Amino acid sequence: MGGLVKVYKSVLVVADDFTGANDTILQFAKQGLRSISTLNLDSLKKYLNEYKAVAVSTESRADEPSTAYRKLYEVGLKVKEYKDLLLYKKVDSTLRGNIREEVKGLYDAVKPDLVVFAPAYPKQGRVTVNGVHLVNETPVDKTIFAKDPRAPVKSSNLRWYFEKVFGDLYTHVYLNELRSGKFLEKLGVYTLLSFDVENDFDLIAIARSLVNYSGKILWVGSAGLAEVLAYSAIIGNTRGRPTLLIVGSLNDVTKNQLNNYLKVFRCRLIKISIKDMVKYFDKEYNRVVEQAAEALRLGEDIAIATSYDQSQIDEGYALSSELGVEMDRVSDLIAKEFGRIMAKLILELGSKSFSGVFVAGGDTAIALVKSLGIDSLEVIGEVEPGIPILKCGDLIMVTKAGGFGEELTIVKIVTRIKGASI
Repeated sequence: MGGLVKVYKSVLVVADDFTGANDTILQFAKQGLRSISTLNLDSLKKYLNEYKAVAVSTESRADEPSTAYRKLYEVGLKVKEYKDLLLYKKVDSTLRGNIREEVKGLYDAVKPDLVVFAPAYPKQGRVTVNGVHLVNETPVDKTIFAKDPRAPVKSSNLRWYFEKVFGDLYTHVYLNELRSGKFLEKLGVYTLLSFDVENDFDLIAIARSLVNYSGKILWVGSAGLAEVLAYSAIIGNTRGRPTLLIVGSLNDVTKNQLNNYLKVFRCRLIKISIKDMVKYFDKEYNRVVEQAAEALRLGEDIAIATSYDQSQIDEGYALSSELGVEMDRVSDLIAKEFGRIMAKLILELGSKSFSGVFVAGGDTAIALVKSLGIDSLEVIGEVEPGIPILKCGDLIMVTKAGGFGEELTIVKIVTRIKGASI
């Protein structure tokens, strides 16, 4: 695998109360990641081996500050050696609890290269402007949350929490710095960054800007930041059984996504001969299945495409002229025959040879499932908005419309397929 992206093998959410652990792990479970919430600190290692996302509650919100620090330090010691772990410290979106001590406890144990602190949750009226945390436009220490009998808010000013214990290692990122990207100049200079956040787009900017940061990050926030991280982070596996990619879309968006994927994974790219597939089906099938079988023996992923090269598209137009039919009818014929080839290949090589199947292009997807005799699939999650994870028996499948997604969408899809199949 190349160094284009960062892939997290698993997620650990550390919350100071049980409901917070649950509403945060939910953000990852919604993505189809096998998730669990626990109160048992001794089971952390066991669960991190069995689940893709784990939440633990330390029940420390109302503890004495020194007790809260110790609890979080002990959690940190349990996981400090884990590589490829997305570590998320969940804090209350109204800043109740022992925030300073808990962040410092995890920091001292894990020794991250960067701490990202963004407690805002705009959907619930919690935002941070000029370093001041507001609830429905009122500084949080001027609201009812400041009178909480068990864990009152200590300050609405984010600097109050970190300047004393982090000193020159801490700074705040204001809205103009975040939205311009200028805050990235602070990486390597400061260890802890707190952020202004006025809306969900600001949270998305934080996540997307830092999710591929090469060093170890301790993420700290409410369920708001967790929600955008669940979509932005690539969580899954890069190893495992080969994945079959069936690419029937003409869209340049999908082609660019496929090229980015090819830079990251070991993959055999097989380009379909349109003419041979339509006119000499068995000949083309035998060629494709022979290459696919060899790739499987070598442990390579397999991407099979009908329109990767311009020459394949030209073949389609030539076939249209030769057959004397409109191009849209030829496109339907190509999708039908491509689906038939792929279904036959899956059945011959065995669906269990693959970690799962990714299909790009709606016509190709429907042709494939019909050729496989599938009429129903269970929806088990979502990779990105509009890109579902499906399951039929033991077969994991992700389908995507040609124009959907961003530059690393197929990378994310394949890691999720490999992660879901173990």
